[in-house]
Amino acid sequence: MTKIEQTISALGKVELRLFRQYLEASFFNKRSDVVQLFDVLVQKGLEPKEETYALLYPGKVFDVQKLRLTMSHLQQLAERFLAYQQWQNTPGACETDLLRAIRHRGLDDHFPDALKSAHKKFEKQPLRNSEYFLRKGLVLWEEARYESVRTPGDVRYLQQLSDNADLIWLTQKLRYLCLHRSQQIVYRSDHTLRFREEVEMMVRGTEHLLVPAVAIWYYCLKMLEEPESTEYFNLFKQPLLAQDQLFDADEIRDLHLFALNYCIRRVNEGQRSFFNDIMDFYKDGLLKGYLIENGILSRFTYHNIVAAGLQTREYDW
Repeated sequence: MTKIEQTISALGKVELRLFRQYLEASFFNKRSDVVQLFDVLVQKGLEPKEETYALLYPGKVFDVQKLRLTMSHLQQLAERFLAYQQWQNTPGACETDLLRAIRHRGLDDHFPDALKSAHKKFEKQPLRNSEYFLRKGLVLWEEARYESVRTPGDVRYLQQLSDNADLIWLTQKLRYLCLHRSQQIVYRSDHTLRFREEVEMMVRGTEHLLVPAVAIWYYCLKMLEEPESTEYFNLFKQPLLAQDQLFDADEIRDLHLFALNYCIRRVNEGQRSFFNDIMDFYKDGLLKGYLIENGILSRFTYHNIVAAGLQTREYDW
């Protein structure tokens, strides 16, 4: 299967319709043969290539290189479409880029309303993870650049930028440290990452633990580093189950897997009470879809859920 066939097969019905509209828009594409190729691939597939070429270029001698170039062009448009879809679905992406465009073009009268709209959009959406702080930092940067011309002596915008940068770094670094610690456990590696002690000082020496995303990732790390202490597991579990809307799907899936793997290791060590915690995470993951990838629950996860449910005697469930 070619790259473009793989890409098209990964699109759902709604996305296929949107992509065709995208191809028909002259702003993005001016080649009718590319639209025809898309229709052929959706309806019939590529093979045989000669028949596909005849549908695109009636009466023309088969030219495999021309067909490949047309396919390549369609693939490029598909990749841009996917990027556009991702941009549209990223909270605050449009507002952030609009602010930058307005400031760069000197449209000062437009900036206050655009800034207000950006802040409102950020606060309305539920995410409060590293991606949120990263996007917020971009908004704060545009605001600081705009205000520096008007009040050059005002340092509050730099303070906001600096404080927000700490949260970007902490939430990202804590996640990487958790991933690294998990690998160490599985592969028994003694490799270390830099700034682990500095992270501890930053978290313990400030009010950063009041930020849920920081606290959840921090207690996840401590849980992995000190598995014999149930204190860190409890400090991690309850906020995670209560505030999982703060994270995106990939992040919450990672957090669930860290928790489940921890609980499974404790069970294997003879702490059978952790079967109840395993079921809590499985139930939450099923209810909210975190354990489903591309519409599928893996057979391994299904087996583990059944095994845990039998251990906790939740037969009706």
